[in-house]
Amino acid sequence: MSNIALKKSSISGRVPLIGDLAYGELALNYADGLLYFKNSVNQIKAFKSKGLEVSSITGTTQGTPFTEVTRLVFDEDTGFNLTELSAGVVKVALGSTFKTWKITGQSDLVAVGEDTIQIVAGTGISLTTDPNSAIKKLTISSTVSATTTEFAFQNVGFNYSVTGFDDTTYPTLTLVRGELYYFNFTNVNSTHPIALRLDSGSVSPVPGTTGNNPTSGVYGNGTTSTIVAYQVPLDAPAVIYYQCVFHSGMIGEINIIGGGSVRSTSVVSANGFAGTVATSTTTPAITITTSINGILKGNGTALLSASSGVDYAPGTSTLATGIIKSTTATGVLTIAAAGTDYQAPIGTITGLVKGNGANALTSAIAGTDYQIPIGTITGLVKGNGANALTAAIAGTDYQSAQSVSGIVKSSGTTRSAAISGVDYAPGTSTLATGIIKSITATGALTIASAGTDYQAPVSVTGILKSSGVSGNVSAAIAGTDYQTPITLTTIGSSGAASLIGNILNIPQYSGGSSGGLADAFSTLAVNGQTSLVATGQSTLQIVAGPGIIINTNNAISPKSLTLTSTLQGINLDGGRPDSVYGGSPLIDGGGVI
Repeated sequence: MSNIALKKSSISGRVPLIGDLAYGELALNYADGLLYFKNSVNQIKAFKSKGLEVSSITGTTQGTPFTEVTRLVFDEDTGFNLTELSAGVVKVALGSTFKTWKITGQSDLVAVGEDTIQIVAGTGISLTTDPNSAIKKLTISSTVSATTTEFAFQNVGFNYSVTGFDDTTYPTLTLVRGELYYFNFTNVNSTHPIALRLDSGSVSPVPGTTGNNPTSGVYGNGTTSTIVAYQVPLDAPAVIYYQCVFHSGMIGEINIIGGGSVRSTSVVSANGFAGTVATSTTTPAITITTSINGILKGNGTALLSASSGVDYAPGTSTLATGIIKSTTATGVLTIAAAGTDYQAPIGTITGLVKGNGANALTSAIAGTDYQIPIGTITGLVKGNGANALTAAIAGTDYQSAQSVSGIVKSSGTTRSAAISGVDYAPGTSTLATGIIKSITATGALTIASAGTDYQAPVSVTGILKSSGVSGNVSAAIAGTDYQTPITLTTIGSSGAASLIGNILNIPQYSGGSSGGLADAFSTLAVNGQTSLVATGQSTLQIVAGPGIIINTNNAISPKSLTLTSTLQGINLDGGRPDSVYGGSPLIDGGGVI
């Protein structure tokens, strides 16, 4: 058997030239393990004996390749599926997965490569995972009590009503802080989109709401389920509103009361503090600790470690025994000097002490620094103006004691018995019954004389007069002391009134009755206006206001005053169809005003 000898090379990287090979000839580089040949278009190509190169890629950057790969293995646990399509052809498919997550009203979550999605528990939600089960589980639970309330809204015309409320026009709702509520707006029309708002017209977000849109509102048109959730914050305002975003008048109040309950309590480690919480969801008990050792200082926000010699005086273990002082500049403590830094001990002083103004105490001098004891003084005392007390002298320094019987008088210096009839009126025990007078000269009291000292009683019928003598009064004479009563009569049919003697004549004028003045109205009362009251023979002027014409007729009897309306179409007759046109008199001429 003949051996086939190939052109060959032992130099790594050596490639034959086009002229080195004829069609059908082979060249072997056994250093690289490559077999070369010339193809039909006169190119040198190689059969690779070392297999495939496989590498990873991130973006456009390739990783370090795996060389001499002769077999690829795909992991079905990570989602790869292999299918043989025909002899020598295998289909590699990635198992189905979700590249995009769509959440209503939120931005899409789009996976980039082998991405990670994190599910976060919001208010009222609890998440539990089971990574060890045959089918991995994520359990989503609500932490809200079963008493969660839903308000179902209806929209008919320009009105909102709520199921279960007697008030069918914008009923007022009441919520409790810390509780979760659902607002069902499925039956709200697109012509009146509704929104929860902090104030009328406000487009600011309402904290605690999900699915709410204060700017454009939400609706369901009766077909699309439209729910807005409201987890009422513990610091929620006292009032919020539900309102149509197109019509500001379509608005109702939502009152918020209560303080909610504790759901979870924790302590954040910051500013030198740390802590732990016991029973964090019921009655939290917080223990505060600090991680700082040594002496602490505060900067107004946090606790820090204090610096020795800067924030406080360093410890001094070699000080002698005694009083300590601090050096302000450095905070160092030293022994204070007696007599300089503090009052030196004064030793033993008997008696009263005084300060000398030089940080020392000395004995006080009796009579100079304080009042010398005055010994024993019997009776009243007085000061002598020289820091001493002496006995007061009776009759000189004070009024001496006296024994006086009866009424006492004072001379300004002494007291003595008062004299009856001189200093005071003597008592009178034998006065008769009657009116009493006093004699100014002596102060004695005597019986007053009727007709002399006072007006004697008189018995008079009629009008009285005084004679001007001792105040006497007597009966007054008619025609002499006063005007006799006047008798009124009427004479003739005209003329002036006259007084003849004691008779007053008043003429009687035509038009009046025989009883005196003719009857007339003294007061004109007008509804809603001030009454017009005549004073003597007054004049009444009637003025035509807007829409009124006044006509008078003085030539007929009785004289007439006609008021006519110039307004058209006004019913002046309680709805009668024959009185709806103007021109008819408001007041007929048959009466007299």
